This record gives sequence, structure tokens and C-alpha cells, in this order.
Amino acid sequence: MATVIFHIEIADFLATALERYRSNLRGRPFVIAPLGADRARVYGVSQQARQMGIHQGMLLRDARSIDRRLIVSPMENKLFKNISERMVKTVANYSPVFEPWRYGHIYLEFLARRQAWQRARDTAWRLQKEVTQQLDIEPAVGLGSNKMVSRTASQRSIRQRDIVTVPEGGERRFVQPFDITFLPHVDRKIALELRNININKINAVAGLSRVQLQELFGRTGWYIHEEAQGIDRTPIILPDKRPAFYAEWYFTPETNDIDQIDAACCTLLNRLARQLRGTGMAAGRVALSATFADDRFFVRWRNTSGGAQSETELFAVLHLLQEKLLERRVALRRIGIRVLHLAPATQLELFTSAEQHKEQNLLQALDAIQKKFGEKSVFRGAQARDFLGAKGQAANGKKSTADPNYFRIDKSA
Repeated sequence: MATVIFHIEIADFLATALERYRSNLRGRPFVIAPLGADRARVYGVSQQARQMGIHQGMLLRDARSIDRRLIVSPMENKLFKNISERMVKTVANYSPVFEPWRYGHIYLEFLARRQAWQRARDTAWRLQKEVTQQLDIEPAVGLGSNKMVSRTASQRSIRQRDIVTVPEGGERRFVQPFDITFLPHVDRKIALELRNININKINAVAGLSRVQLQELFGRTGWYIHEEAQGIDRTPIILPDKRPAFYAEWYFTPETNDIDQIDAACCTLLNRLARQLRGTGMAAGRVALSATFADDRFFVRWRNTSGGAQSETELFAVLHLLQEKLLERRVALRRIGIRVLHLAPATQLELFTSAEQHKEQNLLQALDAIQKKFGEKSVFRGAQARDFLGAKGQAANGKKSTADPNYFRIDKSA
């Protein structure tokens, strides 16, 4: 039985989706970026804006200097999430093994006993047609023997406007003309180091030996050497089988306000803690990532003591990571919190203190309220900055606090 990996993607997803569902933007030059922040980076670019020389990652002020009439549209995460979920729902009908990768990108595993590649190509045509009918946006589809090859094939599919197939045995030759950033283990830092020694394409990486790459990048060099040969052993991970939970927050505009950052962190922790309790899992590690306004990236992690499931336990670990983050006094564009090393939560011992039982009962009651009435129905004091706004906070006469045990009840909910 042969395995074929599909990569389904919508090219320039942010701009394509916005132009399709916002009629006032069709055929006009626009970019997607935080409003009111000239130092912000451009997240998405329409085709008309790209023809003017504007590209993704450019500073917003530089993009505006090219044409002052350029339209700036904010990130519409609700719209993008809705389109992605509809896309996932359609793709899931073709195989039980699929992995949503990011907005507008999905991996899918296809199995066949005979004529696998021909059957996979026929299936890809049907899938592409159905997604186009459901979203009114045509996706690109690439077929390969692994995730990396199928992703490069989908990029070629965008240019050729056809389904691109890379049968088993042709992986190495196919991927070598692509940029080094297509290698899964080449992050921004490694890419910069490779470019500094004039290595920009995968074929140049393939010319280095495994020993040379390991000397440069340690154990990661071993993976990079394999990937440069067209080998990617990364499995497809089902959404409900992922060994981690993740939540992120985008600041619009970018900010270095500590109270606002605390509020966002507490909101994310509350969401993650409810996921952990809902699945009966406990986290062995907490990771904090962030993107600064100058496009610098931050990531740190720390282990919990014996597994964490409540906001108080998670916050104790996150607070130490947050101190490291705030050492750099540059505005934040995004923060993300990931809880990893998940394991079944241990039950409370028979002879536990009354305080532990009270806390457990309180958390169960709060989860039930938020499940029924939404997360704004009852929340921690530190979240008032997000849920009530600055006016609501001032009206209460109390400053927002990062204490995860301080609660507010929204009587209007």
C-alpha cells in the first residue's frame, strides 16, 4: 500500500481571503497590517500592491511611502479562522488523517493499494473542485511522498495553475531548486547563517556533507542534511492528537504596555487551562513565544513541577518567562503560549487539605459558567484591560492586577 501526502494551500491566503469577502478591496492595492502603527510589518499584500513593489514583511511606513493612497486593512482573524475551518471540514471528507498547518494550509494522507499516484491525482482534482465551490477560492494542490515535498509541489502548482505530482524517487531532484527556507529545520537564524556563507538554495545545502552541517548546527544539521536530499520523516499529526495546546494574541496596535500584556497572557492561560481540565491532562512544560515590532522573535520555555492544570500553577511558570520577555523594551506584535509534555492529570489524594478541594470545586464551577455564558461572563482581574477596556477599569477605581486568583463577574453577561 502506497502513501501519498497532499498539501492543499490557498496562495497569499490573507490577501486572497480578504479580497474575496470584502468587495470594496477587489482590484485595489491594499496591505494587511496593524492600524495606527507605522513601524508595524506588513502581514499580507494584494496583487496590485505587489506590482507596485510592496512585499510581505516590509515596514508599513515604507509601504505607504511608495503610494500614499495605499489601503491598510487590519487582521481579521475571525474571518480567516472561519474560512480555514470551512476548508478543513471539506478536506476532512477525503481522509481521516489530516493536519491543519496554518491559515489556508492543510496536509492530508491518502492511501491506495494499486495505481496510487493516478488515483491520488484524480482525488486531488475532485478535492480542488469541491474546495473552490465551497469557498469560491481555488486552492493549489501538491502531491508528494512526504510533507516537505508536497509543500514544494503546491508552490509549483501555484505558478503552473495545475496539480503537481512528485512520485517516489524524484524528491531530491525536485526540491533542490527551492529556497533553503523550505527545509523544515531551517529557521530564521539558521537561514541567516547559511546566507552569510552564500548558501541560498537547497542544492547548495545538498553539496555539504552531514559532518559539515553537524559542525555548523549540531544535531539539527543531521535533519537538514536529510531534508536537502528530499527526505522528511515528520508525521501528519491529527488536530485532536497533538501533544500540545496553543493559544496566541495579536496586539493592534503593537504595544509595550505591561498591563495590556499581562491581560492578554491571563486570557490565554485561562483558555489553555480550561482545555487541560476539559481533557483531563496536565502540562509538564510551558513555552512563551513573541514577535516584536522590529520583527525579532523570542521563545523561552520552563518545566512545571509535577504537571500543571490550573491558572495559578501555569502563571507561576509563565511569570518567570514573562520577565525575560520584558527585558527588551520594544513593542510586541504577538505573543503565544504553548503547553507541552501533556500527561493524564493525577487525581487528588484521598487525604487532601480543605483548601485543595475548595480550589478544585471553584475551578469546576468557573469552567461550567464560562462554557455556558462565554469567557467574558466571569474573568480574572488582570483581564479587565481586555474585557472592560480602560474606561471600565477606571470606573472600578482599581488597577488591573496580574494575580490569577482575583476574579471579576460581568453582571451584563
